[in-house]
Amino acid sequence: MRKLVFILMVILCSAFVSCNSSNDGNSDEKESISLFNLKKKPSLGKIKKDIVGLEVVEPDADALRFVISENYMKEVKIIDSESEKDGTVEYDVEAVFQRDGGAVKAHLNILYIYDKYDKEYKIENFGCKDLSYVKTGRYIDDVKHTVINPIFGPNYMSIENNNYKPLIVSGRYNALGEWIEFNVELEGNAETKLGIFVDEYEIYFIERPF
Repeated sequence: MRKLVFILMVILCSAFVSCNSSNDGNSDEKESISLFNLKKKPSLGKIKKDIVGLEVVEPDADALRFVISENYMKEVKIIDSESEKDGTVEYDVEAVFQRDGGAVKAHLNILYIYDKYDKEYKIENFGCKDLSYVKTGRYIDDVKHTVINPIFGPNYMSIENNNYKPLIVSGRYNALGEWIEFNVELEGNAETKLGIFVDEYEIYFIERPF
């Protein structure tokens, strides 16, 4: 009887040690997985603070770029976010910035990664997917635009700013069957000519430069 009890105790002890050993082997992995789940994701307030000093560049065209200042922020909101087990959080953010002139809307992509040493999320990557002027329609009547048909020479497009402030005119014109886009910044009471053999044109917007 004593031998039977002794054998049962040995079996139970072995099972207990084996179980603990198995748990210890997975503890680091579980801790690693749960570590980032327990950390609070960057808030909107942190995002607004972290993007100050970063540069926004217009994709493709690269015509408009600026460094973010806290004073430029008119509206910032999170559109979407996606978290990963490796401690990264990716945000789609929509923001409206305005300096001294017109306002621009930016679609930003921000990637955060958790720094285990400083114990906080930090921006790993920052990019601009889209950047465009906020259209107000306030300056439409301040700019005169037309196609000029001179007696000698090809047709061209004329744009005249009748406002004393600088304005940016964006649109496209058709020359010999090809549409060509333009963004022209005109000083106050200034005039410019665009294209040759211009048949027609379309104005996208007229606003104050950023």
